[in-house]
Amino acid sequence: MKAKNAKILVLAIFSFLLVFVIVSSCNKNTDTTTEESVASDDATAEANFSDESKIVDISAYENGLMKTNGTCPAVTIDTASTPHSMTLDFGTTNCLGVDGKYRRGSIIITWTGRYRQTGTVITHTFNNFYQNDNKIEGTKTVTNMGLNNAGHLYFNVIITNAKITKTTGKIITWNSTRTREWIQGANTPTVLDDIYNITGSGSGTDGNNNAYTMLITKAINVDFGCQYHITSGTIEITPTGKLTRTIDYGNGNCDDQGTLTVGKQTVVFKIKR
Repeated sequence: MKAKNAKILVLAIFSFLLVFVIVSSCNKNTDTTTEESVASDDATAEANFSDESKIVDISAYENGLMKTNGTCPAVTIDTASTPHSMTLDFGTTNCLGVDGKYRRGSIIITWTGRYRQTGTVITHTFNNFYQNDNKIEGTKTVTNMGLNNAGHLYFNVIITNAKITKTTGKIITWNSTRTREWIQGANTPTVLDDIYNITGSGSGTDGNNNAYTMLITKAINVDFGCQYHITSGTIEITPTGKLTRTIDYGNGNCDDQGTLTVGKQTVVFKIKR
């Protein structure tokens, strides 16, 4: 397909990082090791879910770049139906991607119009989908809101009934509302130079069934040219009845580090890949 149309399809399928959080069940006396683990798990969760959007984009753009054996994923695109749809089928047994992760099941995307068209609605769902044996469920709905005052396209992103069932049996759930501003890469065919700013809030429960709220207090910068995706931004996570956790992803460097602050205690954590 032509580069311009490929990018339209790719972005109609969307390159979006879903920011979700794993909240600590520990109290303010928790030691540094435990708090670092909380931050690392949160960053790992964000990066893992980000992978799904990137795989969708790459598969649409290169029609199966992530394939390692010629059959995974099988990409089916239907532009005759309304809304249009694309299905990435990884099969019923684990398939190893070039990124070193195992996947099975399907990712399904539908869209009503071109990504740049005001009013276009894009929906992203999963069918019995697993990444590294963690089951991923939920619905992401993206609506094109047109140009903002800075002349950038922006999108409302609503996450409903999101759920990750970990291999341990623990379940993470959340719902959220986001605004995504496309600040760079809109005029090129590749997705790897795309950069977005994400703002918004959400709520859910962690793997120990602790309720929490989260708020992005400084826009999350999502750079798909960086293997860790997030290069800057700040998130506040507040478990019910407990201290607010502040996660800071830095000032723009593409690295695997961030900081977590709880009260007067600050630790450095790494994003696991």
